[in-house]
Formats: sequence, structure tokens, C-alpha cells
Amino acid sequence: MVKKSPQEVLKNLTELINKKKPKGLTVAMVKKMVENEDGDPKMSVNNYVMKTMKNFQSEKSIDELNKIVGIFMDFWNYWPHKSLGNKSPSDLVTKKMKKQEKCKSKIEDTKVRVGNAEMFWSNYELMLKRMEENQKPFKKWLKEKFKPNYFTYLENKYSKRIYETRRDVCNLFFDRCLYLGFTDLEKIRPEYAIIEFPCWWQTHVMWGSLSETRISGYIEDMFVYIYDKYGREVGGLFEIRKEIV
Repeated sequence: MVKKSPQEVLKNLTELINKKKPKGLTVAMVKKMVENEDGDPKMSVNNYVMKTMKNFQSEKSIDELNKIVGIFMDFWNYWPHKSLGNKSPSDLVTKKMKKQEKCKSKIEDTKVRVGNAEMFWSNYELMLKRMEENQKPFKKWLKEKFKPNYFTYLENKYSKRIYETRRDVCNLFFDRCLYLGFTDLEKIRPEYAIIEFPCWWQTHVMWGSLSETRISGYIEDMFVYIYDKYGREVGGLFEIRKEIV
């Protein structure tokens, strides 16, 4: 990851505020939030994101919202915090990583818990590499066949706003599937697709206003397209969808 300077993130923040002109939010206010944050780190950053992003509720493009969140998070990560001794979170992470490099051999012998089992860190890394290798055909199919065709279909059928929303739901859904270790389309659990992912969206996509029912419907439509065009399906998905509608 490329390290950014305080001057760079301040410049990006200033340009954003000048361009978007959000009501009730200035560069000085954002600096004050970050410099004077206090309390539990997770709670502080959550409050910071909520306070800043509520000023951009009229922004409809998820791509643009992602850029805006990125600018605010960069400012949080690279701007000095008084609670950290006028250091940024990035400074502390860099310092910690240097210490970890010295203890690399010890880290490899550390045990980690994966589900209900324990394994050595080195074995865990090997497991992840094997999983990524097994996912390569699935990733290739998504990138080269499914997504180009599906996005063209959406673009021709829906308005720009609905097309972008359905596209983003699709992208995030398969990103999560790969992150969770599903190695092919047919290996995806139907409960995850129709119930768990729409629920996850509500607590992790802060700028999305889609209900669980709407997301579940978008996922169902996407798998109808996949079945019609490729003859592939996640067994039991449509039955579960019928039960919750």
C-alpha cells in the first residue's frame, strides 16, 4: 500500500469539500473531528464516518460515494491524532509492522483459530494460497464471461441509476463470495445468497438504502439470468427465495 503524507490527504479533502460544497461540513470541522477524537477507536471511526457521510446523502452514485469515503478514511488514517501522541494511525501501523518483521519466525509458529479448529499461521497461509489457486477458474469466468454479458444486459434494460445499483450489488456479492472462500458458483450456499448477504449489506454498506428484500430480489434476478444464459444454478436458491417473499 502506498503511504500518503498529511499534506496529500489534506489537499484531497480540501478539493472534495470545495467541489461538493456539503452543507454543515468544512475542512476545519473534519480536522477537529480527527485531531480531537477520543474514546474507543472503533466507535470513534464509526462516528466519524457517520458524521461526515450524512452530508452526502443526496449522492446517488455508489462509485462516487466510494471515492468520498476513501478520501475521508485516508484523512483519518494519515492525519495526526492527539490521542496517539500527534501520530497518525498509519504511523503506528508502520512501527508495528517493523517490529513484526523482526519476529517473523515467531509469527509463523503462532496458532490461529479458523472456525472450530486451530492451525499454525504458516499452515493457514498455505491454506489461503490453495484456496486462491482453486478460485482462479471461477474468477476468470466472472471476469471474462459473466460480468461483461450481465452488465451489458442490465445497461440495456434499466435506467442508469438502477443499472449502477444492480451492478454494484453484483460486484459486492461476488467479492464477498470469494472472500468467504467459495471456489465456484455451485459451491455458494443458497442461504448465504438470499438471506445472509442481504443482512450483511445492512450493517456494512453504510451509504446504501436498499432493504434486505430488495437486495434478495436483485440476487434472485441475477441467478435467473445465470440459469437462462449459462444453465448454472445454486441448488435450493429459488426455493428459499419463495419461502421469504
